[in-house]
Amino acid sequence: MNSPQISSVKSATDTETADTTANKNGSVLKSSSNHDIKSSRTHVLTYSSTPVLTYSRDHVSRDPVRTYASTHVTLRTLGERCACPKKGNERRSRFELAREVRAFTQCLGRQLTFGEQVTAFNAWYEKGKPNMKTGYDKQLAMFLREQACVKKPKGGDVAFRRIVQKVASLPASELPVISAFGGEAPESWRRIAALHCEKAKQAKGGNYELSSRDTASALEGWDHRDAHALNNALAEAGVIEKVENGAAGKRKGIATKWRYLLPLDGNGKSIAADRKKQT
Repeated sequence: MNSPQISSVKSATDTETADTTANKNGSVLKSSSNHDIKSSRTHVLTYSSTPVLTYSRDHVSRDPVRTYASTHVTLRTLGERCACPKKGNERRSRFELAREVRAFTQCLGRQLTFGEQVTAFNAWYEKGKPNMKTGYDKQLAMFLREQACVKKPKGGDVAFRRIVQKVASLPASELPVISAFGGEAPESWRRIAALHCEKAKQAKGGNYELSSRDTASALEGWDHRDAHALNNALAEAGVIEKVENGAAGKRKGIATKWRYLLPLDGNGKSIAADRKKQT
């Protein structure tokens, strides 16, 4: 039986792109720019995959036609980016699409319509069809079920994405100094150190959870394996300390627990030094 025909949505706004900011050390930190936004309150959601996609809660225009077109362009971009890259990988890529769509839903501030969810799925199915065995009808049903059950949207929850945006906007002069380096540490290392610092502030100086995937979401071009290595390197440099190992899992993984060892309040007071005095 032939697969049902898939309609595609095209728009004059297909040329919309997202900007990235490259630092002098070769790392690219994601940032967002939207000259149509007049409001100063912008919450940005960013991703580490290429091409870079950035969008914000205030991205929704008051013009209903523009809003409709922009949303559909974004959803098709998500679908194409998550397309199944090889045979035997359709289940994982479909669930990644579900996580991406759920993250976009949170950022958009409303539930997607059935048609909008199908728009993202159609783009995913069209591009990855050569690598998939399961038909369109079953794939769509499973995607809709998984999208409704996602507990960990791509890039973390809303609060975490705000932390990522705050870290991305910090000038280099305000990033943590890693004294283990003889000279200046790579900016990507200092950005992730700042991410750990913000998580430690949330935990009031105590232990906090941060997974490799969430770490990778803060840097362009880094995957969870790269982020895992960077977190371990920061531990070697005395920036953080691993308290408890995480547990791998596609849907129920447990994030690694860390303790931040550098100053939190900017007065040179180190948490590690405080603990040594107490002991």
